[in-house]
Amino acid sequence: MSGATLNVASLPTFASRWLIPRLPGFEKAHPGIGINLTARINPFDLAHERFDVAIHFGRDNWPDAQLTKFCDEEMIAVASPQFIETNGVEGPAGLLEAPLLHLQSRPGAWGDWMHEAGLGEVPALPGKQFDQFTMVIAGAAAGLGAGLVPAYLIEEELRSGVLAQVGDTALKTQNSYFIVRPLGVDNPSADAFVTWILAQV
Repeated sequence: MSGATLNVASLPTFASRWLIPRLPGFEKAHPGIGINLTARINPFDLAHERFDVAIHFGRDNWPDAQLTKFCDEEMIAVASPQFIETNGVEGPAGLLEAPLLHLQSRPGAWGDWMHEAGLGEVPALPGKQFDQFTMVIAGAAAGLGAGLVPAYLIEEELRSGVLAQVGDTALKTQNSYFIVRPLGVDNPSADAFVTWILAQV
């Protein structure tokens, strides 16, 4: 597979916060395979756009393609240590009166998380609205409020202590991440990439 090039389409946030930090490991294991990475959000015709692999988030609903599920989405509540101390947040119940950060496309996520945490049904929770998870993460790190984000997006922030998890509740959503490949295509480089990415989760 020396000199092979793999064209990969990925969700931009997934690529920047999960895939790219791990790519040096793939290149070390497979030095003969080059990766071209392009941002895509919605399903598309893999053959027409000449992508070998795509990362899809959602349901198993990409037409005319081979899908391999590699992880579910689990959302956790996080905040900066200073925010937690200032607002006296000692667990999930402490967030009921604390400023919250919301993702505009998931208006009911905090309510679902509160229910999963054993707090029952809660009324509409006010707070700042953002349209990207990266903004929610930045806002939480800046102390604007607590954010509810997929755990995989904040591995580095949790590791470094920039953010801390509030409670241990993880809300599993109805969507998952899939590796998508064209049907009927023999591609050893893509095989190697899929095997590698499955080993990362």
